[in-house]
Amino acid sequence: MTEHEHTASRGAWEHTYESSPAPAYPLTPRPDGPPAPLGAADGPVRVEAKNPVISLVASFFVPGLGSFLNGDTERGIVIFAAYVASWIGYALLVWVLVGFLFLPVALGIWGYGMYHAYRGAEAWNARHGVLV
Repeated sequence: MTEHEHTASRGAWEHTYESSPAPAYPLTPRPDGPPAPLGAADGPVRVEAKNPVISLVASFFVPGLGSFLNGDTERGIVIFAAYVASWIGYALLVWVLVGFLFLPVALGIWGYGMYHAYRGAEAWNARHGVLV
């Protein structure tokens, strides 16, 4: 059995690989070395504190915006989408008795968005060692 026939008999998912030849040039590090981590040469990195009140007010006007400002993008988008969906459900089903169930859901999501924005800003400050 030839090498090609042997490889074909193992199945289409298996392949034989040859090692690549050594590079023609020496792999030496650059004279200045890799870049230093951000702030390593200058001392500690200064970060601005997240203001929980600003996050709360932002989420008051646009649910999820405060979480988005705190860096929790996914949660902010989910809060906003759920809020919009609950209002759409309320508007579509308001003529049916079930439609009134969407109003408390929308208000609950709105309140949770403000709570999460406030607590998220406090948590961000704690993670980054910011004392407010």
